[in-house]
Amino acid sequence: KAQWNPHEIDSFLTYLISVKSAMTGMGFKEATFNEAAKYIENLRTVGPVKTGVHCKNKWAMQIYNTIELYQSHKSGCHWDNECGANI
Repeated sequence: KAQWNPHEIDSFLTYLISVKSAMTGMGFKEATFNEAAKYIENLRTVGPVKTGVHCKNKWAMQIYNTIELYQSHKSGCHWDNECGANI
């Protein structure tokens, strides 16, 4: 199981922001996640060395957690599973 420290997460997301033009829909191609793993490899303090698969799973969880957080703050916010936030 991959364990992420805060510096790895920050650097991982910073890397993805720097290559956001490579996005396809809501995600990135496998090659982008493989490059992200190389980008953060020297930041590891615990757990295994991150792979492209670890990075892809982390990205998916970041999206999921953001949606969950948005859904939990219902005051003035619209959400449905068909159109999302309609944005």
